[in-house]
Amino acid sequence: MLTVAIVIMTLMVASCKKESKLQQSVRQANKGCPVSIGVSGEMTAVTLDESTNTVIIDYLMNEKYFNIDVMKTKTDMLKEQVYSLIATAEGDVKVMTEELLAADANLTLRYTGKDSGKTVEITLSSKEIKQARETGEAFATPMKLLENAILLTNEQAPMTVDAATTMTELVIEGDFATYHYMIDEKQVPIHKISDMRDQMKENLRSTIKNNPDPALKDFINLCKKANKGIAYRYEGVQSGNTCTIEFTTDEL
Repeated sequence: MLTVAIVIMTLMVASCKKESKLQQSVRQANKGCPVSIGVSGEMTAVTLDESTNTVIIDYLMNEKYFNIDVMKTKTDMLKEQVYSLIATAEGDVKVMTEELLAADANLTLRYTGKDSGKTVEITLSSKEIKQARETGEAFATPMKLLENAILLTNEQAPMTVDAATTMTELVIEGDFATYHYMIDEKQVPIHKISDMRDQMKENLRSTIKNNPDPALKDFINLCKKANKGIAYRYEGVQSGNTCTIEFTTDEL
């Protein structure tokens, strides 16, 4: 969830940097849909409600990673995250933000659960978009963005990774953003993870490096900007024993 706004706004301007009219940008962006935003889901449509001068971006979300019912109670948190991302927008995202401002347009992000069909949406007014750009770095430091991303991730916890593994929380511990996992030792004894720690680190390194999920890549970049590594802490349900695998910023 941390980079949803960045992903879609970048896509919106990728093929229309030279076009000045918001309607043209929206039309071009919509032609490219649907677009994957990683395991979380996909962007399905970009439209302009001319009656309210609002750009509307629709997503179809994987409810394993995006709990619609929970997010309905956390719209302020979602809105703050998008606000923060706009505040520090660079490159194509900055161009799109300026285009919204030039048209005095609003921005609505609308999320629909793939299984339930339930929806939740947030809207930033043109005034709020302008305010976000003006507050900029003072409001949205890398650490602030990272903390907001972690809060949103924890709203989805616990998350089932596989039959033996459940992600229970993501927290900042010292120099690392640490994922906490509970392992059912009836299926995977924790001592096996410890015994194969070096091999597991290499497997994780390969997975991180080759994973095409844009959300993961942007989260890694955000951790690096905040000078935090990423760690994975595994705890056996039955024994309580743990094993932690760490990647420093230099290793990410």
